[in-house]
Amino acid sequence: MRRLVRWVQNRSPITKGLLVIGIPAAALLGSLLAFSLTLRGLGQAEAAVRQAILVRHEITGALGQVDHAHSAILTHLLTGEAASFVHHREAREAVRGAIARLERLEQDDLPRVAGLRTMVTEQFTRLDRLMAAGRLPGPPGLLAEIHAGMDAIRDYLWAWERDENEELIAHRARLDRTLRIASGVVLASLVAGVGGGIPLAFLLAAGIVHRTRRLQENTRRLAQRLPLLPVPPLSDEIGLTAQSLDEAAALLGETDRGLRESEAKFRFLVSASPAVIYTARAHGDYAATFISEKVKALVGHDCVEFLQEPGFWARHIHPEDAPRIFTDLSRLFETGRHAHEYRFAHKDGSYRWVYDEMVLIRDDAGAPQEIVGYWIDITKRRDAMEILRQAREEAERARGEAEEAGRARSRLLSRMSHELRTPMNAILGFAQLMEMNGLTTEQRAHTGEIVRAGRRLLRLIDAALEVNRMDAGSVALSLEPVAVREVVEEALDLVRPLAAQQHVSLVDAVAEDEARCVLADKQRLKQVLHHLLTNAVTFNRPEGSATVACTQAPGGRPRIAGAPALGERLRITVADTGPGIRPEAMGSLFGAFERLDAEERGISGIGLGLVTSKRLVEVMGGTIGLESTPGLGST
Repeated sequence: MRRLVRWVQNRSPITKGLLVIGIPAAALLGSLLAFSLTLRGLGQAEAAVRQAILVRHEITGALGQVDHAHSAILTHLLTGEAASFVHHREAREAVRGAIARLERLEQDDLPRVAGLRTMVTEQFTRLDRLMAAGRLPGPPGLLAEIHAGMDAIRDYLWAWERDENEELIAHRARLDRTLRIASGVVLASLVAGVGGGIPLAFLLAAGIVHRTRRLQENTRRLAQRLPLLPVPPLSDEIGLTAQSLDEAAALLGETDRGLRESEAKFRFLVSASPAVIYTARAHGDYAATFISEKVKALVGHDCVEFLQEPGFWARHIHPEDAPRIFTDLSRLFETGRHAHEYRFAHKDGSYRWVYDEMVLIRDDAGAPQEIVGYWIDITKRRDAMEILRQAREEAERARGEAEEAGRARSRLLSRMSHELRTPMNAILGFAQLMEMNGLTTEQRAHTGEIVRAGRRLLRLIDAALEVNRMDAGSVALSLEPVAVREVVEEALDLVRPLAAQQHVSLVDAVAEDEARCVLADKQRLKQVLHHLLTNAVTFNRPEGSATVACTQAPGGRPRIAGAPALGERLRITVADTGPGIRPEAMGSLFGAFERLDAEERGISGIGLGLVTSKRLVEVMGGTIGLESTPGLGST
């Protein structure tokens, strides 16, 4: 060392100047080279930090969107809201975009990205199967597979995020090492850079150390989701790293806002639904673990009361319904789905009827894990059902009273017929005996009036008894194929004397070669035609006509040539040319004892012919009706 000092002292001033200048210059050149390498390391560390932050951002976004797709499809199946299905589709597209961006970012770790894509594809396939089922819980074990798939995706993404955090910590350590290297370079520059290098080294050290420490602090705050500290906006590597951290903070802020918006949408869907959505424990007192705010509008109680008070739900079920409800809950654990209706105590002391439908969620081992369900207020419907039940009971009671009154009337008419027939037969018998003796003309006229009046009274009794038997359903019929042509001829023969007396012509419009048949009781069908023809003659005008015709009813099966048309629907009409019937009187024409204007016109009768005809036709499987034009006649 002494030799070196001596050697320097013995050198010329120029050499000494060169040595004084050269040594600091060499030191400065070395420090600049080392500083350049340090800046290069800082740039590499900045790029690694930026990539780690972007990867963690995409991992967080993918996890949030997968959760959103899962919750949206469950909400759609529980409430039927179409908006939830739209949110599910949007979340799926967002997840696919996040995976594509991860592929671009993680070129060195593509197998991990491929593993995530496979797990997400399988999970969406399971969700599609659940959506295809149309309701919860879907096919056996599917919900458990969906929950297991969600847990696997979460674990996979959380493990990935932990790896990225570890890489971020490693980059921080690299920044620390770079900082120490930079500090050493600066210290060497201070020692070696005598003269003009000292101020420059001091300035460089102050700026680099301050900004590097601020960069390190911002990295820690970013990991904790805290606001970043300001860094001077320079264009060197440290400034670019600080700018990248700011961009990463903005991206994480957008992700957090997206998650908050998704949660807000979910809560809006739950609150906007007309149903009360809840989750509950699958054991013990089945206490609620979540319940939508709609419950306050339904039963007046706050959500907090359901969630914090032990046994709140069980205590507020109506005492008469509680045993049935807790007994029926065993079906939920047998089938995985159950619904029941019961009364729940409102806060004002009244009770509300609720429809409660629930689904049992099981874990991977098949053990009951949670109950998911919803309430609907059905108080109005139950009240309407109660009113309907009371009305039915009242109707049943009224019908019973009416039937009893009908039976009493039947008994009365049956007894009266016997009591009336016996003396009436005696009167007719003695009147006929009197006619056989020698009577004067006046006496014979009086006796004939007695006989006619007696027979009319007997017909009245027979008609009343006939109507009574039909009301009681005790009319005996002998249904058989009956030739329409034959019955029409017999009925016309019975009415011809009356038609001749009333100067009314009878027209038989049934073709002679017609082979039509109907399934009916021949005597009853002839009785109906006799009633209708008698009315057509009685209520006709002088020189008028009464026409009988038979046609195939609309929609009837066509005839088979050469064979009786058994099985057709035939229409037999009796038309007259009388004065017709007023429209306002047509509604009461088929009522019992209705004679319209027969008494004013001096026409005898008791008003039971048409009602008897109508009921006989209906008993034989047919229908009867009326068409009339005032002044032209009736059919």
